[in-house]
Amino acid sequence: MAIFWRHFTFALLVAIFALLPSGSGSIADHHTGITVNKTNITVQADSELEWRRDTRQYFARGNALITTPQLALRAAIITANTSLTDSKSNDTANENISIGIGSGRITSISGTGNASITYENGTGSADRITFVRDDNTLWLTGGEVRITRGNNTITAHRSIAYDRDQGIITAIGEVQVLFADGRRFSGDRVDAYLARDQQRITHIALAGNVTLFDGENVLTGEAANIDLAQGSAQILAGKRARVRGQFIP
Repeated sequence: MAIFWRHFTFALLVAIFALLPSGSGSIADHHTGITVNKTNITVQADSELEWRRDTRQYFARGNALITTPQLALRAAIITANTSLTDSKSNDTANENISIGIGSGRITSISGTGNASITYENGTGSADRITFVRDDNTLWLTGGEVRITRGNNTITAHRSIAYDRDQGIITAIGEVQVLFADGRRFSGDRVDAYLARDQQRITHIALAGNVTLFDGENVLTGEAANIDLAQGSAQILAGKRARVRGQFIP
């Protein structure tokens, strides 16, 4: 049975507070409708907030927005999923939620419908954005998926996964990587490896229909490895096609 009492907004807030990272800085926005604000964390929705006991889910509907000092997630519908167990993490008591009719631990949070996210020094957009807490992984799927870090952009037509623990961004489906200096790489799959501070890309591995653009120079092949720190690139041929290069002196 759906329950829309306003005090359940606090339960959703506690759930999201446990899920999202802390940090400094601020992200400001303005909404109409239901609003909860606690310790610089805001949950907002134009329509309603709902708790479903049978599926153990919380919903925020109608131009929904969640902000923390470090992160903002916006979508038509935002869903927080819970479980009764602590899974593989060592949660403390304040990372669980208890609202009388339902209690548990947040396992993931998703934004569906024109979803966008701002985090650290990056942004992302897709039809659906999901953050899986135990894996500390951000998933973007549906439509033209886009993630930006600094002045560099990765787009894909299937999915982008950002493993925050490993510092790896994996993009699948007609992937384009565009750097601020004009370099552009494309392939069916791209794995971008971030520096330890996760502020810049240090290495890129591409597979399937690979094309490297560097100014007017163009290289094509089936796979490529690019070491951005060393300024070197290796492009490999496939079983049925040779490596090709077009160089403009």
